[in-house]
Amino acid sequence: MIQKLFQRIFRRRNSTAAGTITGSASRSRNLPSHDPKRFGGSKEGVHLHDVSQAAIRTCEALQKAGHKAFIVGGGVRDLLLGRRPKDFDIGTSAQPYQVKKLFRNCWIIGRRFRLAHVRFGTKNIEVATFRRLVTAEELAAEEAAQAAARAEAEAARAAAEA
Repeated sequence: MIQKLFQRIFRRRNSTAAGTITGSASRSRNLPSHDPKRFGGSKEGVHLHDVSQAAIRTCEALQKAGHKAFIVGGGVRDLLLGRRPKDFDIGTSAQPYQVKKLFRNCWIIGRRFRLAHVRFGTKNIEVATFRRLVTAEELAAEEAAQAAARAEAEAARAAAEA
């Protein structure tokens, strides 16, 4: 539904931009095969003027680069509840370093679960990669790598103190 809303709105503004908010091009990376649930349109009371232009431009740029990108999170919840959203988040198939390549105004934050913050003036758009199911072997390997890194850092700290 929100796809139809955005297509209708963007068709008025720029006939070549139709469908850019929820485009279908993607680089597959173990993503779920089902489509996300889409909301929007007059039925839900979502209006384009309530959606941040920075969030829309971020989605468009990610989709032009061949990734899936959707407006997600609390901003969508607020729109559906009829509130004015404070901020918008983007869920994408792009890895944080790929997002950074697309936006010169991007910072990667976080240690374990990396996020990209894309800044548009005073607005900050948080871009997160879709999560996937992690196998027990992958989890054990990650924990072992983190333990080895901690041990190496501790050994380096002890050597520096000595």
